[in-house]
Amino acid sequence: MWNVGPPAVIATLTAQFQFNLEWMLLAGALVGLILLGGFVIVRFKRWQAEQESPTLPTRIEDYRALMEQGLLDPREFERIRDQLEKGQPDKKVKPDSPSAAPPPADPPVK
Repeated sequence: MWNVGPPAVIATLTAQFQFNLEWMLLAGALVGLILLGGFVIVRFKRWQAEQESPTLPTRIEDYRALMEQGLLDPREFERIRDQLEKGQPDKKVKPDSPSAAPPPADPPVK
């Protein structure tokens, strides 16, 4: 009358499952290889991005060397030198952008 223990359906499902260490090790190795491959791809992309972005010269001596090599026009060198001496980067603004508009005129002071 009273049935003690798990139902017969669950007992038959679990009876068919056997823990196979060989398959578990193979599955773990497969997951490990996938993770290792992802890690290698991420590191390669990061390394490639570092190689593509050369450091830009920020000292006047670097620009002078470029001018002496003939890679930079002397007038351009003078403009860059003036900008570096002011301590302000040269900001080129498109004429159609809102920040290119002149500041509003102050009302005359009486």
